[in-house]
Amino acid sequence: MSVMKNKAPADLQITAEQILLEAYESKDPSLKLTEHKINDLEELQQMQLKKRTEFENALRMNRLNVGQWLRYATFEVEQRDYRRARSVFERCLEVDPTNVTVWIRYSQTELKGKNINHARNVLERATILLPRVDKLWYLYVNLEETLGNVVGTREIFLRWINWRPSASVWKHFIYFESRYGELENCRKIFEKFVVASPKTETWLYWASFEKQHGDAVDIRNVYTLAIDSAMSLGKEFLDESIFVSWCDWETQQKEFARVRALYKFGMDHLTGEKRDRLFEQYTVFEKQYGDREGIEETIMQKRKIKYEQILSENPYDYDNWWLYIELLENYNDTTELLEQAYTKVLGAVPQSESKPDWEKYICLWLKFLFVTELESKDISKAREGYKKLISLIPHKKFTFAKVWTNYAYFEIRQDDLSQARKILGQSLGLCPKRKLFKSYIAMELKLKEFDRVRKLYEKFIETWPRDVSIWIEYAEFENQMDDDERCKAIYEIATSEPEILPDEERKEAFNKLIDYLLSTYQYSEARNAYSRFLILFKHDTVIWIKKAIFELTIPSEEQLNEYLLHSNQNEDLEFQFEVTEESKERSRKEFEKALAFAKATNNKSMRVMLFQAFKEFESVYGTKGSQEEINKRFPSVVRRREGDEEVVDYVFPDDQLDSKQVEDVEDSKPKSAMQKFLENAKKWKEKQS
Repeated sequence: MSVMKNKAPADLQITAEQILLEAYESKDPSLKLTEHKINDLEELQQMQLKKRTEFENALRMNRLNVGQWLRYATFEVEQRDYRRARSVFERCLEVDPTNVTVWIRYSQTELKGKNINHARNVLERATILLPRVDKLWYLYVNLEETLGNVVGTREIFLRWINWRPSASVWKHFIYFESRYGELENCRKIFEKFVVASPKTETWLYWASFEKQHGDAVDIRNVYTLAIDSAMSLGKEFLDESIFVSWCDWETQQKEFARVRALYKFGMDHLTGEKRDRLFEQYTVFEKQYGDREGIEETIMQKRKIKYEQILSENPYDYDNWWLYIELLENYNDTTELLEQAYTKVLGAVPQSESKPDWEKYICLWLKFLFVTELESKDISKAREGYKKLISLIPHKKFTFAKVWTNYAYFEIRQDDLSQARKILGQSLGLCPKRKLFKSYIAMELKLKEFDRVRKLYEKFIETWPRDVSIWIEYAEFENQMDDDERCKAIYEIATSEPEILPDEERKEAFNKLIDYLLSTYQYSEARNAYSRFLILFKHDTVIWIKKAIFELTIPSEEQLNEYLLHSNQNEDLEFQFEVTEESKERSRKEFEKALAFAKATNNKSMRVMLFQAFKEFESVYGTKGSQEEINKRFPSVVRRREGDEEVVDYVFPDDQLDSKQVEDVEDSKPKSAMQKFLENAKKWKEKQS
């Protein structure tokens, strides 16, 4: 077994580029064909026979080779044998009759041989077989016009445009007729042209033609026909360039009123970017030829276009609907536009169940109804509008108290009070809502129907019995009616029934009750209310403090009688009295009761708050001795560590005093024999140590 050894690379490396370069430089020179000179007719015929044989053999192998056919025909033309050349072209067309190149070479061959009729025949056949190939038609009309056959050229054009060719063909036809001064024929061609191609460019081309060859009537007729045609086909066929071109021409004619009318018409019927571009041109026009009113009108139109564009993209954009309607209201001659705007926006019912969207929609409805009632004075239409609006709102999910209230007040303005009550009653049956109750109550209050107000409050409380604000409103109503018994009864029910109101709500009711009793100078009943208050909420420090401060506010009977006597003579007299020592002692007793309860329940935080309030009380109403006494009893803060945490505790001097008193009592008791024995044992142990 032989082992191959690694060889080192050669010093001289040959690249592929060098190999190709050497091969190119060493290639053989091209072979030159020998020139064959024909001396007589016999040699010519032999050469022709040989070439024809070669062409026929090649075509026998591949009849679809069009290039071979064309070379064969070219050879026959070079031999001046047009009969054989035609035969070759005809045979080629039998193989591929739709080959445009063959038809063009065929016709050009006949033209070079000045065989005009043959060329016509070829082009006639070609245009019949391939009517969509413009090149063939161009050759045909060029041939006839070159020969001066204007009638024939026109007939070819007429046949050609029946196939609806491109716009350039129509323009060539028009240019052909205009060269010979046949302007009426040009207009007839334009009439067919705009039908075949109803584009803006077509109409502008016609207008440009009339500007050169027609008068003002013809020009206006073309522009009018262009806009009418586009409007009949659809607004998407209407383009701003038609209006711009027409307005520019009318501006040159100094017809400024006509120009403004055209711009406004265009902006009313165009949309999107087309309208924006037209408005830009209108702005330029007004700056050049308008006055202040025209410029303001332009600004209004600009905002109007902007809003219309936004609303066309999103018909549920109620914020912009509101701004759009306000814009129309600030300008004259917009009644029809306002009606259209209201019809569109009120028809755009919110698709979602989002209440904020409905709120904006409802505001637009209410605006429409107020305008209909107060400005248009169309009462029946406004009433139908309210009914329709009520039917649109999904009352099972949410409602709008303002709609019901406005509907009710609408009927009141029509002197139909019973219908207004039915509407509000229906609203409470369908969707009882706090605002509806309050609106109904407010209406009956204005009408001085106090018995109805009481029934509504009773129904209000039945619906939301745990809402203390309703109880308070009902009680305040009775207070305004000077019905003390009803007012206190309402408060008594709200504060005495635990299953009706939760604790926090009952506290508020108690506070309102006490405030009411104090305002009517019923101090004994207020003290009883506080007592019941504390029975229910013993652990509430604030109530204890309020009860203690409350005792300060109770005047003596003499002070109260004196005030009542003078108040009868002077209604503006304010109730002012001095705090007596008796009231101060009552407050101190309340503080002591509170401290005793906090100590019994071991509520240190409550005791600290009570001592703080007690200290502040003494600082205002106490003597120096009472202040020193409360300072001695004031708790001190003790900080100690429990594990990794620092604990804050309070030490109350009252507790230490009580424990010392207990020890003194224990020392005064006679000791038992067992106790004496233990004491002696303890002393003996200490002595031994």
